[in-house]
Amino acid sequence: FSEYGMLVTPAEVAQVGQRYELIFAVPGHRGSFRVRGVGVYSTPKGVGIRFEHVPPEVTSALRIFLSSPGAATNADTGSPAT
Repeated sequence: FSEYGMLVTPAEVAQVGQRYELIFAVPGHRGSFRVRGVGVYSTPKGVGIRFEHVPPEVTSALRIFLSSPGAATNADTGSPAT
């Protein structure tokens, strides 16, 4: 998980180049984020999705979350992508 993308386990078979709409929340921030991305690589664990056209306020909130103590353990929720 980073400000640029994330590895997710999709509900259906993933393809590199496939487009996704992701909805997720991070601890310490009210509400959820809705971002779009594209699958850029695939592993046995899931698909790496690179975010596209992320609004500056979302990028800022992700940077704050990722720089906080415990972000590495909080980022792995195991939730499937939508």
